Amino acid sequence: MMMLLVCHLSVFAQYDNIWILKTSGLEFSTGVPIEVHPDVTKHFGGVQRSCITTKEVNNRFQSEGLFIENKFFDTLNSKQQLPHDLVFTDLSRNVTQGSFFLPSDNPNLYYFLYALPVRNNCAFGLCDDFRTIYCYWIDVSANGGKGEVVYVDSILNEELSCHRFTACRHANGRDWWIFAHRENTNVYYRILLSNGVFQADTQIIGSNISKEDAAGGISVFSRSGEMYAANIPIGKDTNSVFGTDLFDFDRCTGKLSNHRQIITPFQQFNLGCAFSPDNRFLYINSYNFLYQYDIAEDTLLMIDSSSEFTFMKMALAPDNKIYLCHNIQQTSLSVISNPNAKGENCLFQFQGLQLNYYNNVLPNFPYYYLGALEGSACDTLKTSVKEVIAEGEVKVYPNPTKRELNVLHFIPNNEKLQFRFTDNLGRLTGTTIVNSSYMETKLDMGNLADGIYYLNIIGDKGFKYNTKVVVKN
Repeated sequence: MMMLLVCHLSVFAQYDNIWILKTSGLEFSTGVPIEVHPDVTKHFGGVQRSCITTKEVNNRFQSEGLFIENKFFDTLNSKQQLPHDLVFTDLSRNVTQGSFFLPSDNPNLYYFLYALPVRNNCAFGLCDDFRTIYCYWIDVSANGGKGEVVYVDSILNEELSCHRFTACRHANGRDWWIFAHRENTNVYYRILLSNGVFQADTQIIGSNISKEDAAGGISVFSRSGEMYAANIPIGKDTNSVFGTDLFDFDRCTGKLSNHRQIITPFQQFNLGCAFSPDNRFLYINSYNFLYQYDIAEDTLLMIDSSSEFTFMKMALAPDNKIYLCHNIQQTSLSVISNPNAKGENCLFQFQGLQLNYYNNVLPNFPYYYLGALEGSACDTLKTSVKEVIAEGEVKVYPNPTKRELNVLHFIPNNEKLQFRFTDNLGRLTGTTIVNSSYMETKLDMGNLADGIYYLNIIGDKGFKYNTKVVVKN
């Protein structure tokens, strides 16, 4: 079976074609899900899964919130001590949406975003909170194509509510918006990832999600990138509200708007949600009920109820079907075969996909295939040289680099720029003066030892730019 899997990947490889489940996997390369049985039980426990198939080196990386493995089931080597070496994080395995992988502009660089829980109070998929979001930089070409963690960066250190950790492509088709939620508030963190640099901002909107009541739940963006939904368990008494928040989303600014609260009956926590491929419907599940919310008509229909096997997480797959896993480990997944259709025409099949191995887990994927938004004011990816970046923008690539670093910059006011490189100890390793504020500058990095360096660009009229550069010869 594994030989067939490798053959499919070499021809049809996409980032989300392989789903790592509890004790087996699904492969969607042929358009029909085929169960494969990688030995994921070697290290993986709990209910957290994230994975990505790399196009360039025919590899796959996967994690359950503690280990990162390649498709050969080798735990990746690291040049830096990893956060889970310092803090007990076995509880991270019980977070349903606490990590994901992202590709970068550099075909050999992938990011693993990981929200590290800090309180050992996780059971049945419920966990108190996160404290720090880390980014692992993975060089997929290193170690003979098996991959290696070359750098670990702490990008946010706050009290974050458990689960609800996802991302969406920026309107320029290159960068990413990363979303997390602050516990006991209605504060969202939106983190812009651009050229290996993370910039965090906040927005106050939507419903409060308290730490005590945050019993599971996920968040998801629509495939169009125009909407965002998050399950919102609120309250524990007879007046409790159980539902899902729905927002419009601006991929250019990263801002949420037009908040709508979808209230579901029967006082059960909402644990999963997924948009239909055409963005018309939002599907929501609690423990025993499956709902379809018509976004255009503002109506909620119950699609199914189950008292025998409780529903857990759901996800939209590459075959345009929505799959649901169950809390009790079953050798099946439930399926919504036609999610673009209203009501019973959506063709929900309880336990519709029979498997050979038991599963109660689905992986966490952002939607990787959104391109630049046509006509957007921040759509800066054009064909002519002078439109490659916007005014005031700096692009540094490839990062990590081996010998040459390209710095593309478009700085207003015709500033003279000084490029300064320092190492981890603050020692100056090189300087360059650039007299043009719009050009592409090529810097020779071959004389620098492997490691992390800091590029500071200083203009004579006040412009400043700082970023990290990884050198790996």
